[in-house]
Amino acid sequence: MTLSEQWKHFTGVPSGRRFITRYRARRGQQGSLLRKSLIVSAGLLLMLAGVAMLVLPGPGMVAIVVGAVFIAEESRIAAHILDRIDRWGTRIYTRWRARRAARSGD
Repeated sequence: MTLSEQWKHFTGVPSGRRFITRYRARRGQQGSLLRKSLIVSAGLLLMLAGVAMLVLPGPGMVAIVVGAVFIAEESRIAAHILDRIDRWGTRIYTRWRARRAARSGD
């Protein structure tokens, strides 16, 4: 599956269920413990680099989010946390859009 197909599938899943759905799909695949450990380690390193980039030049928040996504692919707990954040962010975005539409309609 190509990256764009994966993205379409990911965004097609309702908000608040995206990360756990991806986690469950990954659980069905065969993978060695070494591979899973490398993915989680890469996620942790990206998150640490992101924290450092919050005070240094660089895209700190982007690195933190990408690292968290790496970890969520291998951890059910991380997937649930990211789903809650996704739901929360979607609610805030929806409210913001509604307020913006109401203001422009005046």
